[in-house]
Amino acid sequence: MKKAVGIIFSCFLLMGCGSDTYNQSIKQAKEAVAKGDFDLALASFEAALDEKALDDTSKQSYKQLAAYQQLKEDIENEKWRKALDKATAMLEQDLLNHSLRKKVEEYKKMSVNNIEKEKSIPMHINTTKEIKNQKETAKIKNTYLAKLELVTKETEAQSAKYASYSTAEYRMVEEVNFRMWDDLLNEIYGELQQQLSTSEMNKLRVVQREWISYRDTYAEKGIESFEGAWQGAQYAINLAYITKQRCYELVEEYL
Repeated sequence: MKKAVGIIFSCFLLMGCGSDTYNQSIKQAKEAVAKGDFDLALASFEAALDEKALDDTSKQSYKQLAAYQQLKEDIENEKWRKALDKATAMLEQDLLNHSLRKKVEEYKKMSVNNIEKEKSIPMHINTTKEIKNQKETAKIKNTYLAKLELVTKETEAQSAKYASYSTAEYRMVEEVNFRMWDDLLNEIYGELQQQLSTSEMNKLRVVQREWISYRDTYAEKGIESFEGAWQGAQYAINLAYITKQRCYELVEEYL
């Protein structure tokens, strides 16, 4: 990224300034440092360096900015101990630019705070294996949240499309919607069997059996107010609705 910025910047200067590229680059670099735009400053020095060797003052500023860039990358990658070492070394320089020093001090403080946080985490939680498992679990949850959203859109679109059709056709669509939610529910339940401990899964089985009884009761709710085929349609709507809710509950509470 840094090299790309430098190349683009260099081309711009060459087109606009011709042989004066070096002086313009140095000027812009100094102005950028003063404004705290260190990425632009570094790119400007690199553009000047493409023309000829830097003078001693510019060379010193360039080295400081390059070191700052490495420090910034360690911070972004959460390599707190490496960042602390780099920040400490930079702050020992007497001629470090004032605005740059201020930012490096912020990064040093951030590194120290995060190192302390890491120390406070129990060792059995802070292992690489468990951190990896946590990331994998989060990924699985996000996958199922995406599936929930997709099925929601598909079933809502189907219901809206057939709302003005005959009762039999509308009932058929709602039965299909229910099967889609029921299939996803079974898929989620199967995933939980892989993710949960034996004791957690045993508790969930009890809760799930209770939910099935509740689902069957809920499906009958209010259908007596409908006549003929509309009773079947409303029954399917109720089943789809309560099963959809259960899918979201399992993902949010157990994954």
